[in-house]
Amino acid sequence: MFSFQKTKAGRDALIALRLSVSLAFFYAGLHALLDPLNWLKFIPEFIGSFMQTETVLAVYGITEIILGVLILTGVKLRYVSFIALMNVMVIIVGYGLDDSTFRDLGVFGALLAIFFLSSAETEKAEKSAIRAGRR
Repeated sequence: MFSFQKTKAGRDALIALRLSVSLAFFYAGLHALLDPLNWLKFIPEFIGSFMQTETVLAVYGITEIILGVLILTGVKLRYVSFIALMNVMVIIVGYGLDDSTFRDLGVFGALLAIFFLSSAETEKAEKSAIRAGRR
């Protein structure tokens, strides 16, 4: 059976996707932490009624950075990419459509590709590598 990841081109493509998506997550996370005033416009008003917007932005920024690290390293890639997909979907649905939605849709598409390309076979290989490192 043909496996996309067994070819050099397939592995390189997945690495390129992971790198580009992780950079987008790093940028968003760091920018939310370092320049929160610029991100206030993205926080829905109803959230401010039960939580401080500074706290929301800090949690968002840290979450984005963690997702970026996990996507870049490939740890539990299938699960992490699914969580990241849900995160981007919440942003698209929660914030709505505007001039910047095309960026979110691009990240969503790349995450979808990562999700489908990261097979159960890869998860097994990761577990084997982790076990081998512990011995």
